[in-house]
Amino acid sequence: MELEEGMYVRTKQGIIDKIMHIAGLNSYGTYYRLVNQTKISFENGLVYKSDILKASHNIIDLIQEGDILKINDYKDTYTICEVEKFKNPYFPLEKFLGVRHNNKTKRLYEIPLINLKIVTKEQFESISYKVGGSNE
Repeated sequence: MELEEGMYVRTKQGIIDKIMHIAGLNSYGTYYRLVNQTKISFENGLVYKSDILKASHNIIDLIQEGDILKINDYKDTYTICEVEKFKNPYFPLEKFLGVRHNNKTKRLYEIPLINLKIVTKEQFESISYKVGGSNE
C-alpha cells in the first residue's frame, strides 16, 4: 500500500486520521505525521507505516462493522448509529456495511459526510465503562 499526504488511515489501535505529511524514515521504517494525533497516544503525533491497517482517499472505506457514527441530520439534530453488516435483499449472498438511520437501512456511501463523526469500535471499547454483568 502506497501512502500519500491527504490519505485517511486506520491504525491498529483503531484510530482514523488523515496523513498530514511524510515525516521521515528511520530503522523502524517510514513514519507519518497525522492531523489529529497530537491529541491521541502516538509519540509526537507520529505513526509508523507498520501501525497502519488500511488507507484510502475516501474515509468511508475505513469504517468497519461495530464502529459508531454520529450523523448530522439537520441543523441541530443528529443520530448515533452503529455500523452493521446487512444482507442485500435482492442478492442474498451479498452483504454490505450500513446503518439503521431514520427507520431505514442505509449503505455507508449513502451517508452525508458533512459533520460526520466516527468513534471506532476499538476507541469505544477503550473508553467504555461496563455496568452490571460478571466483571463487577
